[in-house]
Amino acid sequence: MDGNVWGGEVFVGDLNNLKRVAHIEYFSLPTSEMAIKEPWRLAFYFLYEILKEKTFDTKWAKKRKDTYDLENFRKVLSLKSPLTSSAGRLIDAVSSLLDVRDKITYEAQAAIELETIADEKENDYYKSSIGDNLNLNPFLLIEEVLWDQKRGVSPKTIAAKVFNTLVRWIHVVCNKMRYAYNIDHVVLSGGVFQNKFLFLKTYKLLKDEGFKVLFNKFVPINDSGISLGQATIAALKEK
Repeated sequence: MDGNVWGGEVFVGDLNNLKRVAHIEYFSLPTSEMAIKEPWRLAFYFLYEILKEKTFDTKWAKKRKDTYDLENFRKVLSLKSPLTSSAGRLIDAVSSLLDVRDKITYEAQAAIELETIADEKENDYYKSSIGDNLNLNPFLLIEEVLWDQKRGVSPKTIAAKVFNTLVRWIHVVCNKMRYAYNIDHVVLSGGVFQNKFLFLKTYKLLKDEGFKVLFNKFVPINDSGISLGQATIAALKEK
């Protein structure tokens, strides 16, 4: 571990040894836990990282200037914040940018509501965000989201393209690992795969490529299942 908040990653290995081979590149989690409860903070962070002072001229910022103290929050961004590679937090940021959800009242609300508007028939994705180093660049993804918004692309299309980008990224990484390690089993797990849109598209694409795709049936797919896996590994090492 490197002291950052992990998530949005691909591992290769077994119970004896796991290696993280790809992940979403790190981005800040400004105000830590508050950013999870209020996705607008993540949206503003990405906007400011990409546009700097021009952020305040965006339609997104103008709609919120009387609700949130954006100027004061900008100063918070200069302070040290935890870094994360969480797919959930990236999706939360997109949810706010698309005016779907700025604050949540229950876990994963922003992601759930973003999923409900995503166009299931849309197959396009943001190609530039998938790098040669196998990591997904969230800043390039958000840049393309902003460009689509500027062009007048509908939120339902943008939402689908974001989810499709995650699907395609997983597909690229799995294909690379298949040849690097001579493996064809893929396990889809973690809270992000509670997203039906993301799960079904990932499952189908990998199955069509000849992968043996495994997923949770009796153990929760989110953090509850992860903790069971950690306990299993710990027990094996103790034994």
